[in-house]
Amino acid sequence: MHRIEDDGSMELNGTKYDLFRLLQHFDYRHNDNSINFTIINDFDADFTDSTGVRKIIPKVDAGRDSIRTTIQKIMRTAKPTSKIAFFYGGHGEYAEVNMMNGTDGEESDFQCIIAGDGRRIYGKELRSWFCDARYSSVAVTVRTTASHCLAQHAYRFLSGCF
Repeated sequence: MHRIEDDGSMELNGTKYDLFRLLQHFDYRHNDNSINFTIINDFDADFTDSTGVRKIIPKVDAGRDSIRTTIQKIMRTAKPTSKIAFFYGGHGEYAEVNMMNGTDGEESDFQCIIAGDGRRIYGKELRSWFCDARYSSVAVTVRTTASHCLAQHAYRFLSGCF
């Protein structure tokens, strides 16, 4: 999340605050949610919901394997009418050269996000995890806020899943 000041300068607060804004947007409540939330965060999040309940959302394993198994579990148990929103806030990168087809930079298939354990999750891998739903009608939206990652091209990785 960032704010642009009157003088043109920008205040960067970090992706932690993006999580809070997302929870507010979807009206996350510590008790009694109409939406199922699975939150994988590598920090304790002190959050007050719209009903005034303040709790700590505890830090959990945000490593690559944990993210993979969590996404796969969600996708395999999703109902035909489920809508999945995946938000990633953190670090990412892309390869300068893609040796497979000569594409480089932001157009490379080697774009990745960096999991909490420092391991990379490449765009094609992430796409394959989301394509692992039992029903082709499951809608998936991916939003990333990370430097040098697949944020600009998330749709490309998800299109054609089914």
